[in-house]
Amino acid sequence: MEYILSILLGSLALILYHVWNKMRRGHNWPPGPPTVPFLGNVNVDLSDRLKEFRKLRKLYGDVFSLVLGTQTVIVVNGLANLKEFLIKNGDKTSIRPNTTGFKDIAKGKDFQLLRSVNDLFAAGTDTTVNSLSWFTLVLLYKPEIQQRMRKEIEEVVGDSRLPSLADREKLPYCDAVIHETLRFGNIAPFALPHGLTEDMQFNGYFIPKDAVIIPNLDSVLMDPDLFKDPFEFNPLRFLTDDGCLVGTENVQTFGIGRRICLGEALARMELFLFATSLIQRFELVRSDGHKLPELTESKLGTTRSPLPFMVKAVERL
Repeated sequence: MEYILSILLGSLALILYHVWNKMRRGHNWPPGPPTVPFLGNVNVDLSDRLKEFRKLRKLYGDVFSLVLGTQTVIVVNGLANLKEFLIKNGDKTSIRPNTTGFKDIAKGKDFQLLRSVNDLFAAGTDTTVNSLSWFTLVLLYKPEIQQRMRKEIEEVVGDSRLPSLADREKLPYCDAVIHETLRFGNIAPFALPHGLTEDMQFNGYFIPKDAVIIPNLDSVLMDPDLFKDPFEFNPLRFLTDDGCLVGTENVQTFGIGRRICLGEALARMELFLFATSLIQRFELVRSDGHKLPELTESKLGTTRSPLPFMVKAVERL
């Protein structure tokens, strides 16, 4: 009986050691908040991931780690780091977490195709709707932007037809407003999680193969080194004095690297056509008796959207 008890206690000790080892920060991992034994980072508030990740970046730097249950999470911040991690090291970092379990090649290809189609239509719907919501809310606060857009549209397109993609190069201010909407709206602050094909070293840190990588796009879109006064909506940041569009390559709303959202081109085209047609045909004004949410307020789910609001669209043509 004592022999059996010893075996059970020994097995229990090994199990507890394994669990404890999985729920602590390993040697030379990226830094992060202290872990609670056997619980990991239960001390981290993930109810507002945007605010929490901004705070953790200030405390621990551009690459930090979290231990959530038995799962290691590595958060990568900053444009230079994201490009190096996802593009330069793309061979190691371009899989989805747990996709290595797909052993059937044909089934895996079907999965990849289904995922691609899903990405394409998701970007063309949810992303466009949320971007138009931010676009509308901003214009209610800043009617002078709406007026300048309408003036440019009237001069280039007129009112006898709707704007088309062929007009885009001739509407630089409108295009700048749309890029600023994508940046300021920050609709997908965190790109889809990435997985690793093998253990790797990055920025002097060890990152284990089974870690889940979170690319923090918010760290790019709200980077004051890339965008002066990033929490201010200012489309002129993308225009030179002679009206040429510049700096839009840093608006990484749809991700970076090989797993960039496949619907990016579709979403950008839809947003341009919807936004310019809306301003051409309607004047957007505040709805009487309804208070607008602050531009700093948002709801973060799968995407980041403004809080609900009412708008009155007055037909012009």
